[in-house]
Amino acid sequence: MAQRFASPFGTVILSEDHHDNVLERVFGASSPTGPARNPRVPAVDVYETASEYILLLDLPGVRKEDIDVKYSDGTISISAQARGLERTDGTWIQHERRVGRYVRGVNLGRAINPSRISAEYTNGILELTVSKPGSEQVETVDIEVG
Repeated sequence: MAQRFASPFGTVILSEDHHDNVLERVFGASSPTGPARNPRVPAVDVYETASEYILLLDLPGVRKEDIDVKYSDGTISISAQARGLERTDGTWIQHERRVGRYVRGVNLGRAINPSRISAEYTNGILELTVSKPGSEQVETVDIEVG
């Protein structure tokens, strides 16, 4: 039997049958401590206050100028590029640190004020502050990362 969880960020349907679980098919098997993780999809925590949502995303190894945040049609889209170190004086013995593109979309629906979204990036964590709705309706916004 499937379970349905609703939040302001969309509906998630979880199936008890391991093979029918959409999240597992997309992101791989679950860990005992939480949902499955795809290294190209950064972890996000969402906190709600009376007037805003606060999103925290892990983006290790990313420079601030390599982060792109946009709002369009109810969804905040985050993309970032983690760059590896260029070494030419030897050979890598082990290389586990994540390099490449991170991509994450968070659907907040229309329950936000897109003209009042701010972003700060400190110590590998991107913090987005998203105000709840006002009277204005904006379709698309680019967000400056400070």
